[in-house]
Amino acid sequence: MRGRARRPAIRVALFSNTYKPIINGIVASMEALRLFLEREGHEVYVFAPRYPGYDGDGDFVRRLPSVTLPAKVRFPLALPVAPGLSRQVERLGIDLFHSHHPFGIGEIARRIAHRARRPLVTTIHTQYEHYLHYIPLPGALLRPAMRWSLARYCGACQGVTTPAAGMQQVIRDYGVRGEVRVVPNGVNLRRYREASGEAVRRRHGLATEDVVALFTGRVAPEKNLPALLEAAQQVSAREARFRLMILGDGPELPALQRQAATIGLAGTVLFPGAVPHEDVAPYCRAADLFVTASTTEVNPTSIIEAMAAGTPVVAYDTFGAREIVSEGEDGILTRQTPAALAEAIAGLVADGPARAAMAAAAAGNAERFSLEAAGRQMLAVYEEARGRMKTGRKGRDG
Repeated sequence: MRGRARRPAIRVALFSNTYKPIINGIVASMEALRLFLEREGHEVYVFAPRYPGYDGDGDFVRRLPSVTLPAKVRFPLALPVAPGLSRQVERLGIDLFHSHHPFGIGEIARRIAHRARRPLVTTIHTQYEHYLHYIPLPGALLRPAMRWSLARYCGACQGVTTPAAGMQQVIRDYGVRGEVRVVPNGVNLRRYREASGEAVRRRHGLATEDVVALFTGRVAPEKNLPALLEAAQQVSAREARFRLMILGDGPELPALQRQAATIGLAGTVLFPGAVPHEDVAPYCRAADLFVTASTTEVNPTSIIEAMAAGTPVVAYDTFGAREIVSEGEDGILTRQTPAALAEAIAGLVADGPARAAMAAAAAGNAERFSLEAAGRQMLAVYEEARGRMKTGRKGRDG
């Protein structure tokens, strides 16, 4: 029997403002895409800002000169000029550019792709309006400028994608008139299914009877973690077995630790800090629930990873969570208040059979977000973008 015909190999350059050692959803989705493309026989190079002191890159990584941003942001920013980069790209024989941010390094990718006459695909991962607080300028000035810049950038691309249908509408509201394809974040499901959480529970002194809720992600204002602690306080008052683990680092970590101590949660909330992304899977397996109060997520990889590990989810009802979690089947979506979140968490802490049923459903439903399923969709976008480039069209004909 003849196998499926393989597409000709291409060389892809992924451009991102954030990359290892930073751990976040964009980096995780990029790594999953890179792994898929390489398994399919394609070559992938990652272009990212130089991170001071980090030397763990593979041969496929190319670092650009950068400046270190304030501690509030905690990641470097690529300089707007990169001498010799065009020649380097030419030597590598890049066939397609894929930017994961429309600003910063994304603009560098746009200029080089235009100069090299190669297609440019962009993925809009972020609701940028929720991140304007990082820029010390009035939001009333930044918001229209951000929308205009994003629409202009997308108009220069041969392909535009986003991980969620809800974000697709947001992008159109920004003024993007062309086709915006929804390609969800892919996850290496096997890593989460095969992980064991026993060592994590031993390491953190968790008893068999403890019911552990997990949050993974950047500890930053947009994650709304003070509300999660407020919900945890209410759950802890009702369920002595309840524990909350906040896995990650970020500018709000010290304040969050102080809040936990102030409201009497010092023995209930654990802060393991950040771990390498490949070590997140055992934490997901160690948890009985995944919880989040974030309202800014687009297609949260953290929720998909938890479900892949067979961990049910309790989250605020947002389009990002709604497109992943099946209400009442593999998780619970609540009103956006700490009291509603606490009620749902406490109910599942007390109901072991309900948790077990949701855990089984979560593991099965995560299949929609497999690395292979998402990767095939992105390859189709690449193929369309290359076709548009050949005919001189941009992604405006959708």
